[in-house]
Amino acid sequence: ITEAARVQAAVIAAAMRLFAVFLVAAFVVTAVVREMNDKILEVLLAKPMPRASWLLGKGIGFAGVAAVIALAVSSTLWFFGTPAGVTAWTLSLFLELCIVAAAALFCSSSLARLAL
Repeated sequence: ITEAARVQAAVIAAAMRLFAVFLVAAFVVTAVVREMNDKILEVLLAKPMPRASWLLGKGIGFAGVAAVIALAVSSTLWFFGTPAGVTAWTLSLFLELCIVAAAALFCSSSLARLAL
């Protein structure tokens, strides 16, 4: 195959993207469920603080986790792609991970229990 490096980069990128999405979703759900089980959420919501600030703070924190995971995952692609392509891929992965984190935060905070 004449484009073996590009095919290899595409396969690695797809696998790493799937791994990163699963990792972020599992981390967010586990963190929120643990917080609910430890009754930390009830203590925080009993304080005179709007729920939107709690939700925004969690979202920003999980976006930071998404940024770290996106940078760690994209570090393997620097050997296969161009700097502009890898930078664009990393940015799109970060935004996708932010969407996944927000959806996982919404689902895990609105549902009563996690089905195991």
